[in-house]
Amino acid sequence: MLLSFLLGLFAHGTRVKTGFVSVMEKDDISRGLTSVAIASTHPGVVAPIIKSNNIRSKCPHGKQTKTRCAECLGHPIPKLKIKKCPHNLRKSQCEDCIGHPITKQTPAPPCEHGRQKSRCLECHGVCEHGIGKWRCLDCGATPRKPEKMCPHNKRKSRCIECVDGCVYGRIKNSCKDCGFEKKKAVIKKCAHNKIKRQCDVCSSHNYCIHKRKLYTCVDCRGGGICIHLNVKSKCKECQKPQAKTPKRIYKNCVHDIPMNNCKLCGHQKICVHGKRLHLCRECGGNSFCACGRMKNTCPKHGGIALCINCINWPDPQHKNPEYGNYCARCFKNKWPEDPKSKHKRQKVKEDRVKTFLQENDISFVQDRAVLDRDSSCDKSTNRPDFQVQHTYQELVSIYLEIDESQHQTRSYTDTCELVRLNDIAISHQYRRPIVVLRYNPDPFTVGSHHITCKQLSRDNKEKILMQQLKNVMQAAAFPETFPRLLRVIKIGYNCMCQNTTGCGFVHLTDYEDQESICREYDRMQ
Repeated sequence: MLLSFLLGLFAHGTRVKTGFVSVMEKDDISRGLTSVAIASTHPGVVAPIIKSNNIRSKCPHGKQTKTRCAECLGHPIPKLKIKKCPHNLRKSQCEDCIGHPITKQTPAPPCEHGRQKSRCLECHGVCEHGIGKWRCLDCGATPRKPEKMCPHNKRKSRCIECVDGCVYGRIKNSCKDCGFEKKKAVIKKCAHNKIKRQCDVCSSHNYCIHKRKLYTCVDCRGGGICIHLNVKSKCKECQKPQAKTPKRIYKNCVHDIPMNNCKLCGHQKICVHGKRLHLCRECGGNSFCACGRMKNTCPKHGGIALCINCINWPDPQHKNPEYGNYCARCFKNKWPEDPKSKHKRQKVKEDRVKTFLQENDISFVQDRAVLDRDSSCDKSTNRPDFQVQHTYQELVSIYLEIDESQHQTRSYTDTCELVRLNDIAISHQYRRPIVVLRYNPDPFTVGSHHITCKQLSRDNKEKILMQQLKNVMQAAAFPETFPRLLRVIKIGYNCMCQNTTGCGFVHLTDYEDQESICREYDRMQ
């Protein structure tokens, strides 16, 4: 009678605790318990063992469920595809979809002993029980979460009473006598019967000219070599707790140049044209796409170095690490109240001229290196503010520079600007005349008269700029009317004219050759 009564209570999912017996709830079985013991405290009463049939069955091929077995389904199981937002990022990692910038968590700096500060014995000391304070439960440390145990006070996966045991008294899934064998990983080998990453033929980029692994080569100063000329993982000096590892020192060749970048030594990463192998177009460097541009700056072939917001605009900008996946311009427009936006370099006057050129249907390329420059020239890294695209650009090159406050600063003088224009001319290889319009949107002086933006508004200045630009574009059809090397047109610059109407705020200077630039440079000094 007592046993039937207890079983009836067990079927209805109730919990009974008396002085005689303790019964587990039915919900405990539904969570995966395969057996429940009723422990009796009354002498002479035998506690029965109730077993549940809720055991996962495997398919004939040994998989846990048929939905995970490709042979049972009759088709390969597709891999899990990560859903991405319209900006080709995970939604939780996309600042545009979330609506606010994502702040990355930086790990806490180590203590002065080189350990985690919250777990350093020297910083926090040992408690009275002889244990670190952060792990002593008597001193108030938070205990770890208890592991889920079966009714027999064992881990369920290791309990023979809960899991079906084999005839040898072991767990069936791990018994060697029952035919259980651990699957050994299959190592794929290359055609030379070696592991591919360890083959000096298939993975030649991992091996140096000394036929050693580049990472652990002492002569090449590989990444695995410390400053003591030992392997980092085996160096006793570097593994000391208080040892501070200084910055890595790259080995220079006999020409006092880093070995990987020396063109004279003929390193394996330097091609026959004297360039880095992956940056050489003639050798088919893998850094270039089918469009002839760098892959990281081509929107059609990845463009991983471009801002995710303006990557498809006519003038995409490079992403800035300070602003995550955005450039400074887009970050400022999206989150103007963010503290980082206040440190953004403002180009308000240059953006105003950009809008003015677009309204007048003037094509241009902004803030890019000279389009038809000689890339092998060391002077080819200069970037004009605007490169005007016109009908006769193969005969005359026209550039527009925005010189705020006439570029009169201590770090940037007239000689610096003249040297910069000379470098642009050199990268052109003197193939055509160059015309540079230097526009000052700020106040200036004519003789003894100070011309402010109220006396001559920026709208009127921009009209003068557009008139001069159109005159140059029309005269470009006759390149013989220009000097052979360089012409500089200054608009809104200081001058010594007696009246404001005589010069029209425009001054022109021609440079026929390098000697004329040298004479002007000496005069400025």
